[in-house]
Amino acid sequence: MNLPSEHRRPRSGFTLIETLIALAVLAVVVGGTLEFTRLLMRQSFERMERAWLVELARSISEEHLATRGVLPARGEGRIGDWQWAVSEARGTSGPGLVEITVTAWPVGDQERKVEFRNLALDEVEL
Repeated sequence: MNLPSEHRRPRSGFTLIETLIALAVLAVVVGGTLEFTRLLMRQSFERMERAWLVELARSISEEHLATRGVLPARGEGRIGDWQWAVSEARGTSGPGLVEITVTAWPVGDQERKVEFRNLALDEVEL
């Protein structure tokens, strides 16, 4: 039995178009959230890597200070996926001082290098 249009009950629910639009909006929101999460993860990794490089450079600098006179004033090395170089410069920071510079970077990527400088008394001049 067909009721006249004025006596029909209003339909409840969503139309197909409304559902598709809601899904499209949801997909955009989820995609943006995933991209933002990926960006945060990459930044977190870069900060962690930089912290490791600084700690490596500090450790090599302290070791170099402890073995001054025994090891050469310049050197390079590799520890796992990290490379480093150490050098000394006398008189650049003042009389009686030697500046020890340690540079550390991931193997094959010198753009992300970290430089650590340390001053020590120059025992040769004293």
